[in-house]
Amino acid sequence: MQTVVRAETVISTADDLQALAWAQQQSWSTDTLVLTGSQGWMWGVDRGVDGGWWMLPLVGVAVTTPPVLYTYAPDAWVAETSQLSAAVRTSTGTEAEIRAIVTTHPRITHIYASERSPTLKPSQLAAADWLEVVYQGGDVTLFRVKRPFND
Repeated sequence: MQTVVRAETVISTADDLQALAWAQQQSWSTDTLVLTGSQGWMWGVDRGVDGGWWMLPLVGVAVTTPPVLYTYAPDAWVAETSQLSAAVRTSTGTEAEIRAIVTTHPRITHIYASERSPTLKPSQLAAADWLEVVYQGGDVTLFRVKRPFND
């Protein structure tokens, strides 16, 4: 018997595992909310695209695209979560567009970016003066959002 794994379902790499191991050693506030990449999955539910999705189950910090069981939460929270995940999924990933998402969602404290993400790429966010790199390894960068923004 041959086992076939669809490449698009492999959402974590060795770079993600190193980033997650680093994240597990950090002291995260209970208010932490990590903006993570997303893509459509099925039945109108998004899924993660890289190791950022694993921040919730492995590190214990909230992410903007949580595991699909979030759809069983209260309707208002599901609607807000789905709207935010869709905003990331449908963005072009420019620094200005990601900043607009973060500005309209003040609870976001960090961004998990990888070059594999369709919209949250470190190369597109690296020059943003409103972000601080807190981790970088391989193609993964975790940014802290510096608030308030200096315009």
